Amino acid sequence: MKNSVLSKLFPVPFVLVLLILTMTGCNAASDHTNNPSIQEQSRIKLEPVLESALYPALDLKQILAKSPRIIRGTVIARGESFEKSFGDSDRPIDMIYTPVTLRVNQWIYGESSGDTIVYDEVGGETATKTMDSNSTKLNLADQVVIFLNADGYLMLPYNIYPVGVDQTIRIPAFICPDMKSSADAEGLVRLSVDDFMVQVEKTSMK
Repeated sequence: MKNSVLSKLFPVPFVLVLLILTMTGCNAASDHTNNPSIQEQSRIKLEPVLESALYPALDLKQILAKSPRIIRGTVIARGESFEKSFGDSDRPIDMIYTPVTLRVNQWIYGESSGDTIVYDEVGGETATKTMDSNSTKLNLADQVVIFLNADGYLMLPYNIYPVGVDQTIRIPAFICPDMKSSADAEGLVRLSVDDFMVQVEKTSMK
């Protein structure tokens, strides 16, 4: 999908304004005394995301219409965090990102563009600022299924799914409405990555 279409569907400044309200720790040193390490955070179970103006509950068909790439990848490198500003010069929105390099294990959806891909993870630490994010943080060797837009950002905060040792992922039930009856108490559905690929293929053909 062309960048112009994506920007109309999810204007970056608008999403960032909303997203930044959910973050803590910006412009202050992080206190890690009571916080899990990055490695532990990357394995925290995905919490259910309810439909809201901040996180619209899109089903798989809607997501495929907006996400040009879905990959299954393994983290092979984490780069140095950097700052990026959006919006008007007089009222910029300052963000911190950390580039994460993924080795592509499978192109689940979208046109292949190589063996590796760089995903800009929200949050990180620079010489002057620290920003934490409520999105899943990735550590070296973590394996994930991730939905990315053409600019290398998550489509939505709930569009990243850690792959368990049993090769399964947990996704919000509203993504696959036909599987809602299998949802657990948290509103999540567990399925194998292979079964998820089948769901993607079926949905893309509708």
